[in-house]
Amino acid sequence: MTKKQSLVETGIAKMSELLDEVAKMTMLGLMFLIVINVLMRRLFNNPFVGAYDLVSVLILIAVVLALGNCAIKKGHIAIDFIVERFPFWLQKLIDITMNLTSLIFLALFTYHTAKHAYLTAISGDVTSTLKIPHYPFIYIASLGYLLLCLIILVDLMNIVKDVIKR
Repeated sequence: MTKKQSLVETGIAKMSELLDEVAKMTMLGLMFLIVINVLMRRLFNNPFVGAYDLVSVLILIAVVLALGNCAIKKGHIAIDFIVERFPFWLQKLIDITMNLTSLIFLALFTYHTAKHAYLTAISGDVTSTLKIPHYPFIYIASLGYLLLCLIILVDLMNIVKDVIKR
């Protein structure tokens, strides 16, 4: 994101920060759950019932809700030491191509994830021990992917603006 942000960029940034905070709290709860489960297993030979179910849904929440903030902060791995040596126009062409490809892939992925959540809700698929429905967590995943799509779209628009200015 650029220094001078539009209202849309600011809203997306705030939403990604909020979801990142939820992801952090989820990770904290996940760590607490695992420690309690280990202690109960070791001390009382009685593990926390449904720990596997809870860990599987909580890790999903922690990962997908942190994606947007990671993208805004450019926290993902980028190998650009070669591209930095290219002329400006070629750098921007590569940036546009990569962002457009990512956007198309993630938009399709988001759509199919939401569709899968809908089908899972209809089928009544639940976790094995606690019988927690899967579909709310799959919808949360599609929300995280949708936010990532919006961030990539904003980045793409900023790259195009940068090219037009030159």
